[in-house]
Amino acid sequence: MRKITTREAQFSYPDAAKIDGEQFDKISLYSVKNGLRSLWGYQFALAGVMQLLSAWDYNRAFSKGNNFVNHYDDNDMPGGKYVMLSSYAKSDSEIYHAFTLTAGQYKRFALSYKVGSYNQRKGLCTVAVQLYVGDRLVKELLSQQFGNYDKSEWHPQQVTDDLPADVTEIRFRVNPIGELRNNAIAFTDIILRAGGD
Repeated sequence: MRKITTREAQFSYPDAAKIDGEQFDKISLYSVKNGLRSLWGYQFALAGVMQLLSAWDYNRAFSKGNNFVNHYDDNDMPGGKYVMLSSYAKSDSEIYHAFTLTAGQYKRFALSYKVGSYNQRKGLCTVAVQLYVGDRLVKELLSQQFGNYDKSEWHPQQVTDDLPADVTEIRFRVNPIGELRNNAIAFTDIILRAGGD
């Protein structure tokens, strides 16, 4: 047993104190004020662990549309190791990462990523997380519009859902909207996890 203490509205795991190989089967949430723990709390059973299927590699080519993507390892965006959309990307451009799955192996997934604008450059896009059975699209989870941010900082996103048993591919697809200034929109930490029950 161990605890994570935060004053934020949410907490993230893994955290800085994570120990390799640690596993949990229950989470308990309590509020604490002036050193006194609330008598009321929430307990959640953990049914399964999400395992990492694809880590972030900024230099890995997109499955389609890599010619519309620029790859960088500098500090123009916080942390470096990111990709940006070129001004050649249009609304009808196909730009996506494809992640291959074994049908029926996993029951749910979590695809996380971060999006940002570089140096107040103008440009908008959406992101679609698409579930495929072979070449057939069976489900699409579409984001809000991203872009035109005032600061060069990251905005974390995560998409989670159940996986139909026959899904063989998950796509992270970027859909440009209108005209983009070159390198206006950036992405980093595109990570896929999946789990069982």
